[in-house]
Amino acid sequence: MEVRRLFWAGPIPVAPFIGASFPTHDYETVGEAVPGRHRRDLQIGANIGVNLDRVLTGTYVHGRYGYATAQRIEGFAFTRSNIDLEIGFPLASRAVLRALAGWQIRHQGPSVQELTVDWEHHDRFIAPSYTTLGVGTSVPVGGVDVYALWLGTVKGRNGAHRARTIAVGVTFGFGSRLKGLGSPSGDSAGGAPSSGNRFGRH
Repeated sequence: MEVRRLFWAGPIPVAPFIGASFPTHDYETVGEAVPGRHRRDLQIGANIGVNLDRVLTGTYVHGRYGYATAQRIEGFAFTRSNIDLEIGFPLASRAVLRALAGWQIRHQGPSVQELTVDWEHHDRFIAPSYTTLGVGTSVPVGGVDVYALWLGTVKGRNGAHRARTIAVGVTFGFGSRLKGLGSPSGDSAGGAPSSGNRFGRH
C-alpha cells in the first residue's frame, strides 16, 4: 500500500510518498518461488518528473527515490535505498519508447556468509545490492495506456539473483477532476507538464 501527494515546484511535479507492505496470512518462506518474505516493510521517498518538450516534444524524465526498512527478524535487519530512473521518447502513432534503470543499495543487512548457518531460510533475510536495466513501450488505446516492459538484472552482489521480468499492463489517469490536487494552477483543466501524468496513474 502506498500514499502519495503531488506538489509543484514551478513546472516540476514532485510527489512524496510513504508505503508499507505486510503479510496478509501465513505462507511458505522456504524456497525461491514463494509469495514473499513474510516480514513487514516501510518505505518513504519521492517521485520527480521533468518535461523535456523544449528538447523533443513528448520526451520526459521520471525519477524515484525510496528509503526502506524491513522488520527485524531473528536479529537480522534490512535497510536499503531504491532508485529508479525512466526516460520516455515519442515514437510514431503516439507510442512512447521507455528506457529504465534501477538500483538497490544495501545499507544494513546480513552477508551471505552470516546466512550460511540457516541457508534453508536465506531468501527471507538476504540483503542484496543490484542494478537493473530495461526497455518498453506505451501506446494510448481508448483513453488508457497499454504498456509492455522488459527488465533484467545486469549486476548484483551479496546474493542478488540474475532476474528477468516481462510486464504487461494498463494505466489510467483520474486526477484532473480533483481541483487543486493535480494542476499547478489548481483548476480542473490541468495544464500540467506531460511528465506529471506518471504520478496519477496505476
